Amino acid sequence: SSAANSSGSVWRRWDPHVHPPETVLNDQYQGWEEFLCEVEGHADVKVMGVTDYMSISGYSRLRQHRYAGRISNIELLLPNLEFRIAPPSQKATAVNLHILVSPDDPEHEQKILNALSRLHWEYDGEPYSCLPDQLRALGRAVQPEIADDRAALAEGTLQFKADFTKLR
Repeated sequence: SSAANSSGSVWRRWDPHVHPPETVLNDQYQGWEEFLCEVEGHADVKVMGVTDYMSISGYSRLRQHRYAGRISNIELLLPNLEFRIAPPSQKATAVNLHILVSPDDPEHEQKILNALSRLHWEYDGEPYSCLPDQLRALGRAVQPEIADDRAALAEGTLQFKADFTKLR
């Protein structure tokens, strides 16, 4: 038996669904410092899925903090993209779907962004892609009175429903 296997199983605690600060529709923190301290306070968590709605902006920012020496207790960060998919359920609400992406490919962030740009939702005859500027434009198309970028992004995110067959 090899030395690697002599101790038996090694258990790691995972938290695959963590919304960081500035998450559209689910920002629960007063800022990044509070969040980073919270993550660092959970030394037993080794793998974390950084969750946002159709976005990896929080994941990308958290990776930068990790490279700068923060959250050293986390051995693996995973991008977790949360979608609302069409068609809606029998209760007329969209179903949530999570996609966890392997970070093994050094170009994984760019590949995710490329894939998001190919997803579209049509509103009033216009197609909108699943990127932040397009989601803001969708939000403003639905509610023209929205002036704030964050509110427009939130509204666009609420409106965008990925088609499951295209998402797949």
